[in-house]
Amino acid sequence: MMMFGMAGVSMGDVGMMRRLFVIAGLMVLRRFTMMLGRVLVMFGGFLMVLSALVLAHVSSRSDS
Repeated sequence: MMMFGMAGVSMGDVGMMRRLFVIAGLMVLRRFTMMLGRVLVMFGGFLMVLSALVLAHVSSRSDS
């Protein structure tokens, strides 16, 4: 059906599109949380390496 130059859709089609958008949004959210988790793991590893370097530097200064 045409209304004001736009095609009309049935209510069932609108519900289907809403479900597709919800599924797509959940997939994007899941990918974002996975990426955030990986970034946090990398940041934690960086902090461990940095603390090891600082401790090695402090212990080498106390030996001299």
